[in-house]
Parts: sequence; structure tokens; C-alpha cells
Amino acid sequence: MGRWQRDVWDRVSVGLRCAADRRRTARAIRVLPFLLASAATPTISAGQEVSNSCDASSVGSAAAAGSAAPALLRSALNAMGVPDSGTLRMDTRGRGLQDYQSDRTYPPFFSAMVVAEHLYDVATGAEQVVEDVLFPRGGNRPRTLVLDQRSTWFSRDDTLTEVGAAHRFFRPYRDMNPWAVTADWAADPSVRIIGTCMYRDHDRTVLERTAEGRPERLFLDADSHVPVKLERTVLTDTWGQQHEEVLWSTWIEAGPTAIVPSASFVLHDGRVVRERTVGEVTLEDSTESPVATLPAKAEGPPPENILGDADQMLADTVGLGSGAYLLAHPFYNNVIVPSADTVWVLDATLNQARSQQDAAWIDRLFGSDRPVAVVVTDLAWPHIGGVRWWVARGATVFAHPSAATFLRQIVERRWTLEPDDLEERRRAGTRTPFRFVGVADTRDAAGGRLQITHMGGLSTEGALMVYDRTTRFLWAGDWIQFTDRPSQYAGEVTGAAARRGIQPLQVGAQHIPVTEWADIAALNPVRPSR
Repeated sequence: MGRWQRDVWDRVSVGLRCAADRRRTARAIRVLPFLLASAATPTISAGQEVSNSCDASSVGSAAAAGSAAPALLRSALNAMGVPDSGTLRMDTRGRGLQDYQSDRTYPPFFSAMVVAEHLYDVATGAEQVVEDVLFPRGGNRPRTLVLDQRSTWFSRDDTLTEVGAAHRFFRPYRDMNPWAVTADWAADPSVRIIGTCMYRDHDRTVLERTAEGRPERLFLDADSHVPVKLERTVLTDTWGQQHEEVLWSTWIEAGPTAIVPSASFVLHDGRVVRERTVGEVTLEDSTESPVATLPAKAEGPPPENILGDADQMLADTVGLGSGAYLLAHPFYNNVIVPSADTVWVLDATLNQARSQQDAAWIDRLFGSDRPVAVVVTDLAWPHIGGVRWWVARGATVFAHPSAATFLRQIVERRWTLEPDDLEERRRAGTRTPFRFVGVADTRDAAGGRLQITHMGGLSTEGALMVYDRTTRFLWAGDWIQFTDRPSQYAGEVTGAAARRGIQPLQVGAQHIPVTEWADIAALNPVRPSR
């Protein structure tokens, strides 16, 4: 399992040794989302988007609300017993839901399990996390990272290296610490009180600020002023946007007068995607914190996701023969194959920007305005990020029948925050039908040049591979990841090829270069049938 973000440390550790070379770093990452409550405070009615959410349609005086916010946030810090200095030490156990790359698109999903020690320096607001991550096939993977409000650093050999692209992924670690979140808000003069609402059975006072161009809200208990929830809208290449909530609950003592939540959760569109439990916790007076001094930060906001500036990383062509090309990309390869009347795109990965790059190559190589068919080999979210863009242009999508419902959900999703091309066309009244063709077993395409085949193994249920009979090249999607050792996935590819009588000369996949089939077959011999 874990075909996309098996472990972020794998994606960045090599890059830390070659940070000066941007392209090599990108390749390393590859194999790498509201108190002074008074009678005058307006009431916010319950919203419909997410259960327990609030609709801030009614707000009070911005000037009065803004002037009251600093005192309220100081009260929140006092309510938690946050001192002026010292180190908060917490031992935690947590899990991160892998819904974006599990074996099904519906629950239950597998999780990455995390055992960690957190050291939060109150004076600087920085937090060091020393953790072991248990991932399928990965074993325990130790790593040390440091986070503040704006950035993430990895520690290696006592050296901190900033990896801005990782901040979006690791930010929930810091968000699950309300001491850090409240301190960040207390330092922001733009924060204002916008009202009260009923959340989790009780009245909460809601504060709001703008962060990275979008509103965030912090919910404080109306009586105790203790923080209850942080919420924001986050961008995603798969869903357009998601409603993100960070919930703190089940408070415990961290010292004679200090408290912390023993349970913290991150929810996306109402579903828990991360959670952690605090075990041992202490508040130390030491001023010799390991995160008391941080290097200078990079300028500008952090990238929206761990793929960083992938939109600026262009694919290059590798000729496969007879007009077919592998589009080699620092993150995800894919393939384009021409036929008499259609260009076949084997996997539309990443996002709209990547698909636009692929379309530019198609126009350059085969001429403009060619009809396109897209083959989806599996449903990990980064593997289908470009499907909406191609659907907007009338492309037909080929995938296993079990993928139809999920792909339709992707295509029908409304992108309200930053509309993509498909959303813009809908708003303009352009009808964009979803043309889907299911391949349950095997199907010829491109005038017989391509053979689309369901692999149907234990791990590859619902996964397809595509064989180019003309060049004897096999596209394995993401199911061959190693060229130097055997794997369950690759064994199922060689087994499926043998069952279908497919005898490639070369094979390609999203994260490997074009490779001799004989080398893969030697590492992953076909197992005798029982």
C-alpha cells in the first residue's frame, strides 16, 4: 500500500543532501490541506455544509470586534495556563488516514501510525517532533522535524534544512497543539470577533482572521475561553476545496496550572483524517530548548501542497517508437499514444496544470484539436488529478467499472473556491457530459494497437495496464515501483501479462524510467497457479 505518500521523509531525505540542485531535489521528493462575549455579540446560525459548523452570515461591528479580540486571546492563553517561557513536552500516538491511496475509495481505509515526542518552545512558538512512522512495507521510519507557523525544517546530522513543500503536509501536527495556534492568533492584529454559535452542544465565541488570502476561524468556549476548534477551507487538486476542522477535546493537566487536550482531530468535510492522543505530558522551565533558535525562513507563502512547485516542472518526452511517447516528469510519468483519429493519454496525473502541459505536447507532436481518450489505471488521488480537465474537453475516460462512481463524484464536484476549467465551463452554461467506458476484462483500443487489460490480482483489483502491440511497450501505471528488487505489485503485473499472453520488450510506470521487461520479469517471476 501507500503508492503516493508512502513516507514524506523518503521524498525529502535525499533532497537534503542535494538542496542546491532543484531538479534533483524534486526527484528526491517524488520517491517522496473563530472573548469577550457580550449581549451585543451577534448569533451565528447553524450551517448546512458540515455538521456542527456555523454560518458567519451575521457579524457585529468590525472595529469593536477587533479591539476586543486581543484581550480574549490573552484570556484563552491564561485559561490553558500557557507561561511566558518553558518547554511543553508531550508523548503522543497518532494515525493519519490514507484515504487518498487505499485499496478502495470508500472506508475503511488503512492508516499510517505515528509514535512521537513533541517539544514545544513557548517563547519562540516552534515545535520539534521526533517520531517513528509505521507504514505498510515501511517498518518504523524515524525522523525529526521542526515547525513554526509558516514553515517546516527537517533535522539531519544536527542541521536544520527548510523544506517548504512539506509544510502543508505537516501543518496539522502544529495545528493539533492549541497553545501554538492561540499564540499565533494572539500575535495577529487583524483578528476580530464575528459572533457566537452553538458547536458541540455549547455556545462558542468565534474569531476570524485572513491567512494566506482565505478566512480562518477560531472557536473559544464562551465561558472558559478555552479553544475548541480551528477551521478553514483548504485547496485540493482532487476536490477543489475541502472544509478543514481541527478539534481539541478531553483536556488534561500539563502541570500545576496548565492544561492540554489529550485528544486532537483533523477533519476534512466532516470526516476524521488525522487524530492523536497525548500520553505523558510535562511543562519544563528549561530555557535551553532545542528549537529556541531557527534559521531564516524562505520568503513568501508556503506551497499549497507537498508537490510544491510541480506546476512549473515540465515533462520531457522519451520516444517509445511509432509516435508513442513517455512524458517523463519529476513526480509522475505518463504516456501518450496516437491512433488514426484519437490520442490516448495513459493516466492524467497531478492536476489541471499538468494536463495542460500534456496537451501542449500533444499539439506539438500530433497537431491541435485531436480528440483524446484517457485511460485511468487506478484511483489514487494524484493519479487522477487531471481527469476533470480532459473531461471538460470532451475526452472519453476508460477505467475499470468499479471506478465509475468515484470518477463521477470527482467530475461532478463543484469547485467553489478557485474554479478550474470544468467549473468555469459549467458556470458559462457549457454542458460537459462524462463519457465513461468500463473495462472489466480486456479491450482493444486505438484500432487494435492498444490492449487495455484488468490486472485483477490481490492488490490490483480494479487496476488496469495498457499494452502497445506496435512497440511491445507495457504501461503499468503505478504498479511497478522498484527496478532493483521484487514486490507484490510488480509480481501481479508479470502474472497478469503471462495470463494474457503479453510479452513486452519494455515497461514503464509513473515512478520508474523505461525499463527492460526482462529485468522486471527476472525479479518478479510468475508464480505457479494453485
